[in-house]
Amino acid sequence: MTDLEQQAALSKRAFKQSLKDYLKQFNEFTDTPDMSGIVQAMKPVIFQEAMGVVSDKKYVVAQVLGVNRGILVKTLKNNPHQRQEEVPPAAVLDEPE
Repeated sequence: MTDLEQQAALSKRAFKQSLKDYLKQFNEFTDTPDMSGIVQAMKPVIFQEAMGVVSDKKYVVAQVLGVNRGILVKTLKNNPHQRQEEVPPAAVLDEPE
């Protein structure tokens, strides 16, 4: 397993744990959590990290992620880069829209 694959596996586990912790606050039988907020909160993180790992060229990153280059640029512009270690997982999930 390459370093990149190991990092991806660690990130995936950390995200899964954060998601599980977030979902514990909901009653599975009566509550329907809005997952769109989580997706929107993670999009800038994924884009920023991909810029650091994949390439410094936005068109290449957009192709790799399968997104429109304009969306990538707009998301990066509206969300200045923060190192992932600086943002606690709960803070990402608890941000109001």
